[in-house]
Amino acid sequence: MMPNELCHYTKRETALEKILLNKTIRLGKLGLTNDPKETKTKSIQVLSDVSDRGHIDYRKIAKYAEMVTKNEWKVFCLTKSLPPVPERTRQDIYLNYFSNGYNRPRMWAQYGENHSGVCLVFDGNRLSEKFESLKDKKHTVFHGSVSYDSHDITPSKRFDFSEQKVRIH
Repeated sequence: MMPNELCHYTKRETALEKILLNKTIRLGKLGLTNDPKETKTKSIQVLSDVSDRGHIDYRKIAKYAEMVTKNEWKVFCLTKSLPPVPERTRQDIYLNYFSNGYNRPRMWAQYGENHSGVCLVFDGNRLSEKFESLKDKKHTVFHGSVSYDSHDITPSKRFDFSEQKVRIH
């Protein structure tokens, strides 16, 4: 389920001259995002049928999968509001202040043109409908929350080739 409100930080010029003027937004390549955790090389786990083990070069598949994710996957990066915490301490008040998706100093600094950009707020339900309409065309659409809790420990992408034969060039 999509949150009610999703926020996208961008440069003022991009928002005014491209997004709002044309009522469209360009999806960017995952490998070109301005996010060090998204663009760094990841451990990719490849799963296959046991009988295929002697015939598959897993390193080649993993390298190919990483190239595909960085160069072919398009992303629309958004933030969501965090649920409020009961205010018992000064720290809780601080956390609640920055819990709204549009009130994130780090996002303003990195993506919102050093606090002089724009944060666009989207209706999650309408955005979900738009993503669903893309599925009917030639696109495969994935959406969901991203968690960085164990980002560097577990693989972030899994490809299961046990049901199909894959040719890697």
